[in-house]
Amino acid sequence: MKSTINIAIAEDHDIVRQGYLALFKGHPLINVLFDVTNGKELYSELKTVKPDIILLDFEMPLMSGKEVLEKIQHKYPKIKIIIISATTRDITILEYLKRGVGSFLYKNCKFDKLVEAIVAVHKNGVYYDDHLSEILQKDFSVPREINEEFEFSEIDKNILRLIRDGLTSREIGEQLHLNNRTVEWHRSQMLKKTNFPNFTALTAFAIRKNII
Repeated sequence: MKSTINIAIAEDHDIVRQGYLALFKGHPLINVLFDVTNGKELYSELKTVKPDIILLDFEMPLMSGKEVLEKIQHKYPKIKIIIISATTRDITILEYLKRGVGSFLYKNCKFDKLVEAIVAVHKNGVYYDDHLSEILQKDFSVPREINEEFEFSEIDKNILRLIRDGLTSREIGEQLHLNNRTVEWHRSQMLKKTNFPNFTALTAFAIRKNII
């Protein structure tokens, strides 16, 4: 039996939020722990309830999605975030992907795609469809020349998997029984030798190529 994925919904538009609640009601895999209308309510709820994933609208009153995202990532780094937005600006989407969110979806996306994203982020830490992958590519397509022939060692792959899952270097070291300096050295070498600008882009590449 598959385990239930517990989510929270932060959305200030009542019709949209109620629509999500109706769609998820009785879902065999996804359980909504709570829903809120602004970032301040969300941060308050997290003091007592910890969902696996938060569906977060970053354009909310009282405390913006960007502000509450920073607070959550600092205090509750194991909670994964999927941004839900009406924006289509690539620069905004790229900013949030580089901040480490699990995915970025449009409010008008199909429900099946939303469920697919939730399952993927819960399992793998990220969900990048073709559009998100293209946006990530734009960030380093010029003038960087990416080395796609780099051969990842098993340690590299294990570290990448744990980065994908949102672990810090210290936590990765504990999982793999490596000291922090060794983990940091492998991380720096992977970026240096592949020429990717950051681990958001490198992880997306590794997932697409089935390296991890």
